[in-house]
Amino acid sequence: SLLAEGMSPKKLKVLFISNSRRQVFLFSQLLGEPVTWDYHVILLYTTRSHEHWIFDFDSKLEFPVLFAEYATKTFPMPIYLEKWHRIFFRAIPILSYHSQFHSDRSHMLDENGSPLHPFPPYPAIEIADEFSKIPLRDYADMRKKLNDGSSVYSYERFIKKLGFELGNIS
Repeated sequence: SLLAEGMSPKKLKVLFISNSRRQVFLFSQLLGEPVTWDYHVILLYTTRSHEHWIFDFDSKLEFPVLFAEYATKTFPMPIYLEKWHRIFFRAIPILSYHSQFHSDRSHMLDENGSPLHPFPPYPAIEIADEFSKIPLRDYADMRKKLNDGSSVYSYERFIKKLGFELGNIS
């Protein structure tokens, strides 16, 4: 894990990418161009010199890749998106995510309770503390306020937060 490699947890954020329609269009994905995800999860690492690196296991880009390149090659320009397809980020401190994220795989079932796709070979992610667990559906809901230190940003606000000008990214 990145934490075991000495990366400071303060410099690592899990980014959930979604919107109110649960339809985000992303380019440079291994599955094709564009891919429509209901949500997508990546990792952001910020170095001491304020470089921002993205770790995306579903991307065709370098691994890791600098955020500016990732944003330019992955996200559609906001001016071309309908309001309901605008991209939002939920930035979650890595330690909160590790201690609170819960996925029982219910999002992978159809209305009859049958799997939509084969489950991954690893076990579902369960945590012991029932009171602090946050299910995947709550992380992907950009309207929901969570008690985990996370913040939700529009694409434009997130770009600005990282110190970029929107015109220099898209």
